[in-house]
Amino acid sequence: MALLLSPPVLKILCTIAALMLCCSVNPATAKEKEIEYDLAISFDPARHLLNGTASIILRPGMGLNLDNAGLSVTGVMLRYQDGREVVPSLPAGSRFNLPAESESRQLFISYTTDTERSTENLISSDGITLTDLWHPIPDRAMLFRLQAKLPKGLSAITESDHFPLPVDGDMVTGISSQPHQNLHFAAGPYVIDSLEVRQGLRVYSLFFPEDRDLAQDYLEAAVRYLQRYEKEIGPFPYPHYVIAANRRPTGLGMPAFTLLGQQVLRLPFIKDTSLGHEIVHSWFGNSVEVDLSGGNWCEGLTTFLADHAYRADQGQSAIDRKERIINYLSYVNEKTAMPLAAFRSADHRVPQADALRATGYNRGTLLFAELQEMLGEKVFTRV
Repeated sequence: MALLLSPPVLKILCTIAALMLCCSVNPATAKEKEIEYDLAISFDPARHLLNGTASIILRPGMGLNLDNAGLSVTGVMLRYQDGREVVPSLPAGSRFNLPAESESRQLFISYTTDTERSTENLISSDGITLTDLWHPIPDRAMLFRLQAKLPKGLSAITESDHFPLPVDGDMVTGISSQPHQNLHFAAGPYVIDSLEVRQGLRVYSLFFPEDRDLAQDYLEAAVRYLQRYEKEIGPFPYPHYVIAANRRPTGLGMPAFTLLGQQVLRLPFIKDTSLGHEIVHSWFGNSVEVDLSGGNWCEGLTTFLADHAYRADQGQSAIDRKERIINYLSYVNEKTAMPLAAFRSADHRVPQADALRATGYNRGTLLFAELQEMLGEKVFTRV
């Protein structure tokens, strides 16, 4: 008997199938692509300062809008293909706009930023964390190269095709063949350990010396997650995965690494729950990015494949769904209700973050649970 599906369900299933195919495609290496955004940074830990220089290539017909919020711009220069150099005037606000022109140009910006009062960024002698508004942010994704001059005794992690990052003296370099709008960076007096998942894929831990005894359990858990999801989703889209500690209370998932706060790492349940969630984000949300104009579907899918799946492994699928319904009804009311397609993010800094999270994470999870129940395990897994 044929299974008849409504157009909305067919659309969702076709989208998921396309995403799975996308995950199996290896991106071109950085050598095959031209770097568009060169970023060089150095640090003054005693004064909590970052000094940076950004160099951005603008091809003919290409304009640029930069967000310099939180930065003190110290210089701007525009160099044309014929060698002419022009000093553009800076607007009063944080936005800097360059209209398109018919010839190639290179934009240079020097800047500083003070992290002493920041709740997100940190520059100190025992650790560096840069996750929020620490370099000029372009209005579109670009190919980055980051070079960082590190204080003595520190090693670092950022978005990069290679890990450990190449080192030349006190300079580390990260080059990513995947375009980004903004980068994340962390450095510290790390102890680096690793395990092989399979040929061509390793997991690493960057933990502070006082937490090294946690590394082996985290590495073994990461290996299990990667082996599980390569079977369920497809080949891991990067050659490495790094679990990096930092001094801020973060829980962030980037393309090939997660940045977890030192206190967060010490919680005994994190390696059995949150770590798997962040690893799934390497597929959905990073390798396969989200077009926010159609809503943020990846939080619901990631939560379904990770958090909900771990409860289902324990025979608690129905209990988990019930708890998610209760959570949704507790935070969402007539004033905060929204279509699932309207969900973008649940950043803790935005108003009504609990209601947004209940919608994007819990209601999104329930959507995929309903699809699985409607189609059956075999059909759902095959799709």
